[in-house]
Amino acid sequence: MPTVTGTLQDFNLQPLAGFRPELVFTASGAAVFRPRVFVTKPVVVSPTNLGAFTVELAATTLLRPDTWYTLAIRWLDPQGGYTTTDFPEWKIRVPEEGGNLAELAEAEPTDRMTWVGPNPPTGTLARYLWWIDTSSNPPVLYEWSV
Repeated sequence: MPTVTGTLQDFNLQPLAGFRPELVFTASGAAVFRPRVFVTKPVVVSPTNLGAFTVELAATTLLRPDTWYTLAIRWLDPQGGYTTTDFPEWKIRVPEEGGNLAELAEAEPTDRMTWVGPNPPTGTLARYLWWIDTSSNPPVLYEWSV
């Protein structure tokens, strides 16, 4: 089975050591491939203390009907109590060779995203998408309102 890897960190670039994080991969629906029938039972993986994780998942490119994984990321506070769960709005499609989660996640623009850089975002532009153009001095903030 393909291997999916990655590193889980907070926005301060720190691993969540001590918070017992879990990544929960759930298929978008039941699927088939040759003699196998796959069900939507979640696959749960816990990262190392440095945030690295590895998980084996069925290749979605081989499944019928069109199938992808969704991701939930949950963690506990240092005392072991529940804190929160992130539900990224990504479709994760896994090829036969696997890969890094950051490269497999289809993260389309949403109304909660801000692009930062010298070039505007491409592809489908969501309503109220923000872009901070760093090619000008000072940077310029643009907003789409489709």
